[in-house]
Amino acid sequence: MDRIVGIETEYGCLLSEEEPHVNSELWPAKVKNYLFRKAKAGTIDLHYRDYEEPPGNGGFLLNGGRLYLDMGHIEYASPECLHLHDIVTYELAGDDLLQSSLAALGADGRVSFIKNNVDHYTGATFGCHENYLMKREAQFTPPILGTLLTFLATRQIFTGAGRVGQSNPLAFDFEPPQPEAQVNFQLSQRADHIVNDIYQWVQFNRFYRYSRMAACRETLSWPMPCKAPAIFHAIPLNGGLSILKTARPFVRSTCSGNSIN
Repeated sequence: MDRIVGIETEYGCLLSEEEPHVNSELWPAKVKNYLFRKAKAGTIDLHYRDYEEPPGNGGFLLNGGRLYLDMGHIEYASPECLHLHDIVTYELAGDDLLQSSLAALGADGRVSFIKNNVDHYTGATFGCHENYLMKREAQFTPPILGTLLTFLATRQIFTGAGRVGQSNPLAFDFEPPQPEAQVNFQLSQRADHIVNDIYQWVQFNRFYRYSRMAACRETLSWPMPCKAPAIFHAIPLNGGLSILKTARPFVRSTCSGNSIN
């Protein structure tokens, strides 16, 4: 693969009947604090990164990745990867970090972090975000964008996580069209929630491609201001599915990288 790729995974938190359901955000915060303050798995943020990321909300891990709380759930970002086996390795490393933390906290069996892509109770959706480095000079003309979107829609055939049933109408701020027949199974868990092709905000009007791209500069001159031209940017894809089977992330990243090429 001839480009740098990063994967972000959002984890749902599932509590057993034995665990008091006082606050669904309690255990994500407990695990985050354990990893940074007791297990010393990384360096916690000491300053604001954004208005929604105050000090202590997360930090960078020793493996080069990042773990933080995003609207109450844990989000794990892999380090930048150049090889396919690294992408899968670091994605699985995030699973292991959370599972080993629950075991160390004595919550194994009572609390679980899951890679489900839909909250069936609230109708919210979360899952996998993909980021692919590309040259800034590359332009998304209508023919190119149409080809990419066609691929992103059809790749669910071989990378979908599968879903029983259909979406909860509470997930939308409009009345979704009623299907002609009952839907019992879908290839993609998030398909019902992707209502736009491109959009600039990640929480509403779900989309395939994020329109605001992060500029990446040719040289790094920290701590002095960088005046080098931004010659790369990261293209974020928001329609991916978190998948447990290790073969499918290989296929997902390989095909997506080739499609961007």
